[in-house]
Amino acid sequence: MTNTREENAAALEREERYRALNHPYCGTCGSDDILFDAYVQWDREIQDWSVTMVTDKGHVCENCGHEVDVKWTADEEVKT
Repeated sequence: MTNTREENAAALEREERYRALNHPYCGTCGSDDILFDAYVQWDREIQDWSVTMVTDKGHVCENCGHEVDVKWTADEEVKT
């Protein structure tokens, strides 16, 4: 069975909505204003930096200043 163009568009819209709703937050204050340490590399073709890796340590909340053990949630679950 092949999907129709409408079915494919609806599936893509559901996936985009899911990605937009899920985000990291600070377990201390509830803010989603989190800084992540990452490695970037200059991309000559697009003339901009490209993220090559996000590290799993060193995340900081810009709101409260605490180092964050990142948690992921949907919008309706965040305190702020």
